[in-house]
Amino acid sequence: MKQSNKTYCVLRILCLLALIFALACGPRPQISVETLPAYDALFQNREGWTGADGAYSIALADEKILWLFGDTWVGQIRDGRHVNAAIVNNSLALQHGKKPPETFLEFYYGKTLDGQPAAFIVPQETQGWFWIYHGILNSEGLFLFFVQIDRTAQDSVFGFKVVGNWLGHVANPDDPPMIWHTRQYKIPWSNFSVSGDTIFGSALLRMGGFFYIYGTTEEVRSGIRRKYMILARVSELKILVLLQFSCRKPDIFSV
Repeated sequence: MKQSNKTYCVLRILCLLALIFALACGPRPQISVETLPAYDALFQNREGWTGADGAYSIALADEKILWLFGDTWVGQIRDGRHVNAAIVNNSLALQHGKKPPETFLEFYYGKTLDGQPAAFIVPQETQGWFWIYHGILNSEGLFLFFVQIDRTAQDSVFGFKVVGNWLGHVANPDDPPMIWHTRQYKIPWSNFSVSGDTIFGSALLRMGGFFYIYGTTEEVRSGIRRKYMILARVSELKILVLLQFSCRKPDIFSV
């Protein structure tokens, strides 16, 4: 019996190796990548909004797309350099149309009381700042995920830490962004500690009456952070109630 089991395992391994070899020898898919200069040009401003990172997009309508950005340059470009410029922590844009040259973008960011550039949205707790994650639209409005960041005592470009994870609810997304009515709800099952962070909102998917909310969790061992993808599923029609009142913790799947 033992010899039979050993032979069976060997045959399984040989079959697996043969399958891998066959797949490796098969025709490779033809993939090509090309630039889209007409679309790149939509983001190439020489004044005002001149660049940002952390780009996400959400379709608000067939011909209207919302762009969400993290750290953003606001100022002027002269001889390939930023001048009279400031960096704000988030901004957004509305894309009208899909095909250049008819397509155009409107950029939005905040302003201080003395007229200087500022982030489009700030934490209601006033601590730190927001980096905008992904979002999604449903019959109740627009939902946006925010990661709240604050500075640490470390004097370096990486002297910051995550201190919060929020859901923003825009009740009137059809109006211009500067008159949006946005409420902020702290996500109760996020976690931030020396043992690792758990953050939701890095990507969203609507399918079968549910929102699938992607995120990350961490393990810290010997000072090294290892990230893992996590996935939460909530009802499309109950997302606001769940986050506002913490009715129940969503089903979380670790991948």
